[in-house]
Amino acid sequence: MKRIAMMSLILVLFGSVLIANAQTANFITAKIPFDFYIQGERMPAGEYRVATYGANGLLQFTCHSGNKIMATASIEAGERHVSGSPLLAFHQYGDTYFLSIVSFGTGGLKALPMTGAEREYQAKASGGPKVVAVAVQPN
Repeated sequence: MKRIAMMSLILVLFGSVLIANAQTANFITAKIPFDFYIQGERMPAGEYRVATYGANGLLQFTCHSGNKIMATASIEAGERHVSGSPLLAFHQYGDTYFLSIVSFGTGGLKALPMTGAEREYQAKASGGPKVVAVAVQPN
């Protein structure tokens, strides 16, 4: 009886993992030509796969060239942008970049909350940040 219960539990857990992976709403790939920050974590320049999971706004960034993975929560930031093309938008302060918006080209914009480090850069910048958009490939 314990063996049947254990096998049932394993099947349920395995099924949950498959369902969670199947709920990947969308992903895009981008070649980002500069180092940047996501929620205080420095990410190297390189090719990235950006995925959103479920309805909770979880974003996962996987750097193929730097073998780095980062996951963060995002906030819905309104309707999709006019062109409907996927993009990543960064706030630039000199040679320092902070990821601020992710658009998969469908649905809403995903915003990343501003960190304390970015607020410090913003306070020192005259006229606010320059916004830099990086076009991406939908998959």
